[in-house]
Amino acid sequence: MTPEEIKAMEPGRELDRLIRIHLYGDIDDTWKWFEAWGNHQGYNWVIKDDESAWQALSKYSSDISAAWEVVEKFKNEGYLFSLKNLVGGKYEFTLTDWGRKCDVFSGQGETAPEAICKAALLAVLGEGKV
Repeated sequence: MTPEEIKAMEPGRELDRLIRIHLYGDIDDTWKWFEAWGNHQGYNWVIKDDESAWQALSKYSSDISAAWEVVEKFKNEGYLFSLKNLVGGKYEFTLTDWGRKCDVFSGQGETAPEAICKAALLAVLGEGKV
């Protein structure tokens, strides 16, 4: 996935799935979506191809508490971060890999969770896993 493709993504299930794949590594591309009901609503759900396991995915790109889990993961790995509101109402989230090469990864979005997820994907796909 290119940086341009990441920056063009909309918040939602696909962005959430990519965060889970690339940051947490407990699912992969073989997991497919399924709809939940009852007490299981409020999350994105995926099921393994052979239907032997299923997993709830947080709504990282739309829920600030879930997005903040992503921020904490990077913070614990030594990254510096900043969240800014921009003219026009958008948000920008920046991660700086202070302990390694001082690379800077920045994502923008209509909401803070969207900006956080985009910067996180740019960081892990640019440098490997956190």
